[in-house]
Order: sequence, then structure tokens, then C-alpha cells
Amino acid sequence: MISRPPSFTNATPFAQLFGRKGLLLWIREFLDKTNMDGFYIEFGVFNGESIKEAFYALRNQVIKYIGFDSFSGLPKLSNKIDTAGANIMEQFVEGNYTSMGYDFVKTNILSTGMDEGNLLLVKGFFDETLTQEMQSSLLSSGNGKASVIHVDVDLYSSTLQALEFSHPFMQTGCWLLCDDYWCYRGGSSFGTQRAINEFLKNHPDIHFQEYCSYNGWAKAFIIDQIP
Repeated sequence: MISRPPSFTNATPFAQLFGRKGLLLWIREFLDKTNMDGFYIEFGVFNGESIKEAFYALRNQVIKYIGFDSFSGLPKLSNKIDTAGANIMEQFVEGNYTSMGYDFVKTNILSTGMDEGNLLLVKGFFDETLTQEMQSSLLSSGNGKASVIHVDVDLYSSTLQALEFSHPFMQTGCWLLCDDYWCYRGGSSFGTQRAINEFLKNHPDIHFQEYCSYNGWAKAFIIDQIP
């Protein structure tokens, strides 16, 4: 009998070995086999490379790609939890992770061949951009649901803002990718872990099923919306 390497279908035991690119290929198969429909939404775009990765992997399954970023780095640390956390993650300070700029990032993403009409790139800090008006606009787009929510914003306060904004878009089978989950020495008092715990406490209708870690710092979940 010829021995064949595992397909993505039966690769779950190897999920902890995935980088994000490999995980996205599995997500593509998951969306296809489960007839999932919805947009890709990302918080923390930086220079656009992760949206490009998502498009290359998911373009036959996902049409609309949405990204939110200030393009001028992290916001001022006005939350006491984020300020205290900076003693552990010294790089998480105002202005760090400044991108090459909105125009560069948009051009970089569209270099994939993505139709410009399928990209919504929103510039500004979350206090300015994650509004009810924007939320309503996205709810009227397609089926108003997300198939993938990607959060890469480092801070507790920004992560919680992104999750709260995304709550109406969540559906059973939607993927949540958190690129900073294991930051702050893996502790749950700061950053993404604290934001997730508070979000789930505030929304008993939502459950995050743990799937795997990826890229060292990151963790993936499958969302279950409880009737």
C-alpha cells in the first residue's frame, strides 16, 4: 500500500504545527465543506500581508475583505490595563507598528488581483471607525455575517472593541484568529486573553471553541452561537 501524506481533511492532529498560511488553507476547506458564507474582517492590517494571505487562500470561498487600522501605529495607552501590561510587553506603546501608509497598503493588497470593489479598507483609530453606522452598513452587506474574524491589535482595549463590534457578524462556524493570544507571557490578566474572557462573560450566546495555536503567539477558535 502506498503511504500518502495527510490531506487537510484529516490534518487536525497536526493543527498545532500550522503557521497562519497553512491554517487558512484548512479554513478554506472547512468553509467549502460546510457551505459557510460570509466576509473576512481584519482588525490590525499593518502593511496588508495578512489580508493578502487570506485572499490567496480563501478567494474561491470569500468575496468581501474588510480591514480596520489607524495606519499610524498603536493608540495612546489610556486604559490602565494596557498601561500596566506595557511593563511586560514593552513594544506595545503608542505609535509602534506604524504601517507604510494607507495608499501603500491598499496598493499592496490589490497587487494580488483582488477586485477593488471587494476591498473595504477603513483608516482611523477604533474609537472613530467602529461605529454603529459602520456596523449597520456591514450588516446589510451580503448575509451580514463573517466567515473569518482576524484580530491582531495587541492591546486589551482594542481587542475588546474589535470583538464587541464583531458580535452581530458572528455565526456558528465562523473562525476567530487572534494573533496576539499568547503575549504577556501567556497570562490572562492582559491583552487578548483578558478581552476574550470579558467578551464571553458579556455574551453568553457566544462560545469560542479552541482549535489550535499557530505562528507561536497566536490562537484560532471556531465560534458557536448558542440558540
